[in-house]
Amino acid sequence: MRKIIPKLILLLLVSLPVMLYAQYNLPQNKVWVMSKHAGLDFNGTQPVPMSSQITETECTAAVSDSFGSLRFYTDGSNIWNRFHNIMPNGLNINNTGIGNYTTTQGALIVPDPGNVNRYYVFTLKRYLYVNVVDMSLNNGLGDVVTTYPLKGIICHDTLGEKMVAIRGCNNNVWVVIRADRKPEFYSFQVKTTGLDTIPVISTAGYLPSIAYYQGQMAASSDGTKIVTCSTNDPSSLELFKFDHTSGIIYQSEVLDSNARSYGVAFSPDGNKIYYADMSDSGNFIQYDLIDRVRTVLGKAQSITQVKLGVNGKVYFISEIGSFMGVPSDTSYLGCINKPNVFGLGCQFESRVPSLFFPNSGTTGLQLNLPNEVVMAKPAGSVEPALANRIILDTLFCAAEPFAAFNLHAYPVFTNYMWDNGTTGTSRPVTHGGTYWVRYNTICGPRTDTFKVRTNNIPNLQLQYNAPVLSTLGTYNSYQWYKGGQIIAAATGPSLTVSSTGWYSLKVGGGNGCSDSAAYYVGSVTSIEDTKNAARIDIFPNPVQDLVKVQADRPITLRLIDAKGRIITIEKGNSLSLGSYASGLYFIQVIEAKSGRILKVQQVTKR
Repeated sequence: MRKIIPKLILLLLVSLPVMLYAQYNLPQNKVWVMSKHAGLDFNGTQPVPMSSQITETECTAAVSDSFGSLRFYTDGSNIWNRFHNIMPNGLNINNTGIGNYTTTQGALIVPDPGNVNRYYVFTLKRYLYVNVVDMSLNNGLGDVVTTYPLKGIICHDTLGEKMVAIRGCNNNVWVVIRADRKPEFYSFQVKTTGLDTIPVISTAGYLPSIAYYQGQMAASSDGTKIVTCSTNDPSSLELFKFDHTSGIIYQSEVLDSNARSYGVAFSPDGNKIYYADMSDSGNFIQYDLIDRVRTVLGKAQSITQVKLGVNGKVYFISEIGSFMGVPSDTSYLGCINKPNVFGLGCQFESRVPSLFFPNSGTTGLQLNLPNEVVMAKPAGSVEPALANRIILDTLFCAAEPFAAFNLHAYPVFTNYMWDNGTTGTSRPVTHGGTYWVRYNTICGPRTDTFKVRTNNIPNLQLQYNAPVLSTLGTYNSYQWYKGGQIIAAATGPSLTVSSTGWYSLKVGGGNGCSDSAAYYVGSVTSIEDTKNAARIDIFPNPVQDLVKVQADRPITLRLIDAKGRIITIEKGNSLSLGSYASGLYFIQVIEAKSGRILKVQQVTKR
C-alpha cells in the first residue's frame, strides 16, 4: 500500500510575511457600511459606530480611498456617494425593479487594476450583474457609467449567495462565486485590460441535497484557501484550496459535518476559522486548522456574518440584550481580539461596549457585515520578483515491494520539464527517490517536487472488541479522533469508546511517513455487514478519478477521509475522486431506500 502525505505549499522566500498579500488591512477597507443605517469607521485608534443610508438588506459593500476616507457604498441595487446621497445613475442600477436584499454576499466592489478612478460593482441575485463607477466624474463624487458595454447580466447560470474577491498574482483580481445547486465555483478575472466574462469553472465540494442556501464564503489572507458555510445543509462548513494563478478551486474538505452557519471568517494567519453554529444554540466557534480542534468560545447572534477587520480583529453580531446599563433593545458587535491565538487565548469578547447600535424599526444591526475590498496591487507596494516562484512538495510513502506508478503535475499550465527530460504532465517512477517537474504559469515558473520513500510501516488495521478499539501493529506515534476531532490524551494503541460514531487513528512510522484508518462504532460491530457486502463490488482500487460500485439495489455513496469526516455524498453508482488530494479514503455504500450502511471499503487515491 502506498501512503501519501498531503501536499504542502511553501514559498521560496519563506521570510515574506503574510501581510504582504493581505487585503483585509488595506485603507480601502477602513469604513464599513451595514444594513439598518449602521456603519463602522476604523480610521481612529478604535472603531467608531457611524450611520449610512442603507436600510434592511443582507448584503453591503463599501470602498475608501488610499487614506481611508469613504468613496462610496452599495447594497448591490443602489449606490451612494461619500455624502450618503444617491450617485447619479445609482438608483436601481441593474434595472430589475427588484433588489438583491436577500442575498448573503450580493454586493462586491473591485477596484479596476488599470484605472485608479474606476470600480467594478458586482451584484449577485441568482445571476451575476456588473456596473462601473467612475470617480473622476461628478466633481469627484462619482457616477455610474451607463455606457459601459458589459453593464447588466454577465452570467445567466443559476448562482448561489456566496461571492468574494481574491487577489491574483498578475496584477489581477478573481471574483469567485459558488453555484446554487451543483458543486461548482465560477472565477471571473478582473485585469488591467478589463473584465473577462468567461469564467474558470471548478468542480469541487459535496453535492447539496437541494441547494447551498444562505451563508458566507471567505478567503484566507494569502489567498490560498476558501471556506464556505450554509444555514441549511449538513456538512456545510467546507474548506477548499485556491490557485491564484489559474482561478481554480480544488481539494475540498468538510471541517464540521454537523454545523449550520450563516457567517464565517479566517484569522489573519489563515490557520483558524471562526463561525457561529446555528445548530449549537449560536455558540461561536474557533476551528483550528493545524490541530483540527473545535473550541466553543461563547455566544453570538446565531445568524450573523463574520468579518476580519483592518485592525486584525474578527467581528460578529452579538446577542441582543441589556449590557452595562444599556437597554436590552440595543445591538452590539462582538469581536475576537487575538484571532491568531489558539483556543480561549484568542480573547473572545461577546460584546464590545463602544460598538452598540440602538434598535428601532429602521436602525440597529441586522445580519450583515460588508464584503471585503481586494486590490490587484496595493498602492505603493512592490512585489518581490520571486514571490510567485512556488514549490509544491509532496511526499509519497510506498510499501515494499515497490509497485510502479505515475507522478502527475498540475495540468493547466505550459512548458513542462521533468527531471528525466520528459515534457508531459506525468512521468512513471519505478523506485524511491526525489523527482521534480518545472512549468510556467502566468505568474512565473513553478516547481513541484515529489519525494518517494520506501517504508516498512505496517499496514494499519483497526479491530473492535466492545468497548475497545485497537490496532495490532506497533508504530512510533498514535493519535485517535472522533468525527474528525482530536481526542485529548488518546495517544496509545487502543481506545475505550463510550458512544457510537466514526473513530479514526493516525499512526506515525519512519521516514516521516504515516497511515490512517477509520472505524464506525454503531448498530453493527464490524466495518461492514458481511451478507450485504458480498453483493457489492467497489472498483478500481487504487483509483485516479472515477470509482464505480456494482450493487443489486439503488444506493447512495458517501466519501469519507481517513479521519472519518464526510467529504461528499453522491446518489448513484459512481463517485469522482479526481479533484481530491492523493491519500486514503473510505467509500460508504448506503441503501437508498432505508439509509442503512451496506458496506465500507478503503480506497487509495493516486
